[in-house]
Amino acid sequence: MSNDIDPGVYTLSDPRDPRFVLPQPLDTIAFVTVRLHANGSISTQGTIVDKPMALHLLEQARDAIKRQVPDDKYKEIVVPNRDVDMAPMIPTRDLGSMLPGERGDS
Repeated sequence: MSNDIDPGVYTLSDPRDPRFVLPQPLDTIAFVTVRLHANGSISTQGTIVDKPMALHLLEQARDAIKRQVPDDKYKEIVVPNRDVDMAPMIPTRDLGSMLPGERGDS
């Protein structure tokens, strides 16, 4: 007799199936993903059919962010990195304080 399981006898949701895994406390049962796109638009995805649950998830995420990030840390405007141009840091001096050999005109 083979040790293979007859797929017609049990389903994975049947606790009698040897492949059945008991629910775990950290199993994901609902999710909402919020994305900010480069053009400034925002999209959401997830189990949003249950509107009260989706809104509850967003409120919980908002509360978690408020607890983890202090309010005084980000008082400045946040600018996306694609909108920032950076040049190498080169120390400069006023033209009058440079020796003629350092000006590049000799």
